[in-house]
Amino acid sequence: MSLVIFGKTLSNKKKIKFALKRIYGISEYRANQICRTLGFAPELLITDLTRSQRINLVTRIKNEYIVESNLIEMQKLDLDTYYTNGSLRGTRLRLGLPVRGQRTHSNGKSARRRKK
Repeated sequence: MSLVIFGKTLSNKKKIKFALKRIYGISEYRANQICRTLGFAPELLITDLTRSQRINLVTRIKNEYIVESNLIEMQKLDLDTYYTNGSLRGTRLRLGLPVRGQRTHSNGKSARRRKK
């Protein structure tokens, strides 16, 4: 039986630390941190988890971390505050220009990609 968290199906063949990285908002550091607090070896496979371990894993992620759609919504709200307060940062974000003082003559491609 595969593990489903926030609509993401985690592969049974993967190790926990790599499977958790599939969830938006959980990095390698956080995956290792979750394994450490729950007492899992990071090399443990998803199939080797017992039912109670799976439940503990899911509840820990849901209660302590902001992930998936909640995180995306928070990021959008943060950008909206920059847009609405009339700051220079919001203006440059809206125009797709670099925000933190980078040059635009030869750089700024990542800022333009972010606008799309």
